[in-house]
Amino acid sequence: MKIVRLIAAVALLTTVAIISVSAQQQQPKPGPTTAPAASAPQANVAVPDSKLAMIYSDAFLDPKTGIARFNSLLTTLNREFQPRQTELQGLQQRINTLSKEIDDTQNVAAPDSLRQKRDQLAQMNTDFKRRAKMLKRLTTSAAGKSSCLCNKTSARLWKLSRKPAALL
Repeated sequence: MKIVRLIAAVALLTTVAIISVSAQQQQPKPGPTTAPAASAPQANVAVPDSKLAMIYSDAFLDPKTGIARFNSLLTTLNREFQPRQTELQGLQQRINTLSKEIDDTQNVAAPDSLRQKRDQLAQMNTDFKRRAKMLKRLTTSAAGKSSCLCNKTSARLWKLSRKPAALL
């Protein structure tokens, strides 16, 4: 019974697809077919000049040839968030050390000591997640400010690229 329904559904969908495809095909227009040269595309069509600009933004980061203001902002942001980043790395190392210690002493240590260490590990994990989320939020807001600078710089470069070479 299910197979019969499946076959009927497939046949119906196939029929609908065929009808819609045939309806979209272009029907030949009745009329004189003596002017094939008129329907051919013209070879001498004037194409307007187009301008295309591409900005290689990785060049902005080059300390020697890049944009000085962008590089100084990037250095300032890295310097600002470096202590928090090292703090998170230290906390991650302490979490890994405590987790390894729990695994190593699981069969030997007292149950109260293991429970206390697991509680401490859970607290450290919660603290790590909270600090990582806060750092991500701070860096995202700081990156938004720097991307605003980058957008302004890109707009200036685009305006400069549109000026004739004699004005530059």
